[in-house]
Amino acid sequence: MKIWRAIIVDDESLARAELLSQLNDFPQVEVIGEAADADAAYDLITALTPDLVFLDIDLGVKSGFDLLERIDSGFKVVFVTAHNEFAIRAFEVNALDYLLKPVWPDRLGNCIRRLGNPYSGKLPEQLDLHDQILVKIRSGSRFVKVSEITCIEACSDYTKIYSARKFSGLVHHTMKRWLERLPSSGFVQIHKSYIINIAHLVSMTETGETRSARLAYPEKEIPVSRRFGSRLNQAFKP
Repeated sequence: MKIWRAIIVDDESLARAELLSQLNDFPQVEVIGEAADADAAYDLITALTPDLVFLDIDLGVKSGFDLLERIDSGFKVVFVTAHNEFAIRAFEVNALDYLLKPVWPDRLGNCIRRLGNPYSGKLPEQLDLHDQILVKIRSGSRFVKVSEITCIEACSDYTKIYSARKFSGLVHHTMKRWLERLPSSGFVQIHKSYIINIAHLVSMTETGETRSARLAYPEKEIPVSRRFGSRLNQAFKP
C-alpha cells in the first residue's frame, strides 16, 4: 500500500525524472506531482497537501528555503541537492534528510526506510552507520557520521559525542534514547555513563577488579563497570 504522497521540486527535468524512476522502487511512496520552481511548488503543495516533498535548494530565482519560508508546512522535507554547504541550515529547518546528487539507490533506500508510516503518529529513528548526527560544538554545529562515533558520554541532560576525527559535541539525548537508536551491533554500553563503538576500541586494561577501555579518542581511560562488563565480553564472542 502506498502511504507517502510525495511531490518532487527540482528545476532540472532530468533530475526529476531520475528521482521519480528511483522512487518507483518504493511502494510506500506515491509521487503525486512535480514542480520546476518555487512558485509552482507553492501552488502545487497548497492544492495537493502532500505528506512529503523532495526539494532541491537551487531553484533559479528563488530557493527551496524561500519556498519553506512562504508556506506553513504540514509535510516532511527531504532536500535533494548538489550543494553540501547547506546541510546545517537544512536541519535547522527540521529537514528529514539531506541527499546529495547524484542520489545513490542505497542512500535513498535508507531515507525511505526511516520514513515509516506518516499516519502512525511516530517516525522510526533507527540509525544506520552511514547516517549523520548534528552535534553542538563551541563554534556552532557539526555533523558526525555514526560509524565515526567512538564514544557517547552522559553529560547532565545532554550526551557528549566523541568523533574519530578528534572533536566532540553535545546532543540533547538520554543514554536510553541512544541505545534505542544506535545500530544493534558495534555499540556497547560499558558503564552507566558510557557507550562505546567497539570498532574504535584500542585496548583494554584490567587492574584487580578495575577494568577500563581506551579508544583512539577521547584520550582517557573509559571505565568498564561490573554491571555492564559482560556486554562487552559478549560483543567479542565469535
